[in-house]
Formats: sequence, structure tokens, C-alpha cells
Amino acid sequence: MDHSEHLVHGSWLPAWLRALWVIAFGVVALVHLRHARTMPGEYRLWHAGHVLMGAAMAYMYLSASLVPPAAAVALFATAAVAGLGVGAYFRLDTGRFNPLWLLAAAEMAVMVYMFLPMGLRSLPVSVVLAAYLAGIGLLWTVGWWDRHYRTGRPVPTLRASLVTMTAGMAYMLLAM
Repeated sequence: MDHSEHLVHGSWLPAWLRALWVIAFGVVALVHLRHARTMPGEYRLWHAGHVLMGAAMAYMYLSASLVPPAAAVALFATAAVAGLGVGAYFRLDTGRFNPLWLLAAAEMAVMVYMFLPMGLRSLPVSVVLAAYLAGIGLLWTVGWWDRHYRTGRPVPTLRASLVTMTAGMAYMLLAM
């Protein structure tokens, strides 16, 4: 089976736009990689998840078909469950639950959905997921999630990367 049916491609999506999204997601992955290398504890793991998502989104916009979709589905399903587990672990360890882990798990679940074969996706579900991501992105834009990212560091670059991530994911959901 040709795996390309699972990914965004085709003449309706101009090459220049795909290239811009690939670059944007490459930058997102690099921003989160830098944070993953320098942040402590749960933030390191949270950023590692976003490195994975950024790289996978760039891959999808490249319309590559090197990774079987079933492997990507398994990877992101595992990451979604792991995100909830890590959040629960840190709740037990620190006495507080960081809702960013719920967001990360939800985003990983959306990645699962995007890697499913076209026949298993539906327009209403795609629209709802895109609206959800747009809402989360808007909340990142206005700084609503900042209070859950307690590192004492300024977060404008982080916000910009997460807005880009959610916007690109929402766009892909609607474009698929």
C-alpha cells in the first residue's frame, strides 16, 4: 500500500506552502530541543514530546512515506498514554498536577488521528479537533497557559512555537 495517502500532499497544496510549514516545524522542534536540553524534570520531558511532534509534523508536510503509518499511530498512542502517566507521576511527586500534561496527551492523540488512513477520519471530527487546537493556540497567544509553565524564564519563544504547532496541526486537519 502507498503510505502517501495518509499524508498531506497533492497539487492543491503548493510546494512553497509545504516548504514553509516544514521550516516552521523544524524551528519548533529546535526550540523544544533546546528547552529539553536545558530544563529540569517534568519540563524536560514535556519539551521532548514537542520535539517529537514538531519533527512528525515536518515529516507529514514533506509528504514522506518512510515510516509506516501504523508505526506512527503506535508511537503517538504510546506518547499520549505516557504523557498522562508522567503527569500523574509528577502529581504524586510534587503534590500538583500540571494541566500541560493533559494538553500534551491530547495533542499526541490528535497526532494519532492524523496518521490514521483517510477512510478512518471524518470531516466533523477533523473540524472539532482543528477548533480545539485553534482554541489552545489562542490561549497560548494570550499567555493563559504561562502560569503552568513555572520556570521563572520568559516564554515568548515558547509561546510562538506552541502557537505555530497548534496552527499547523489545525491547518493540516482541515487540509486533509
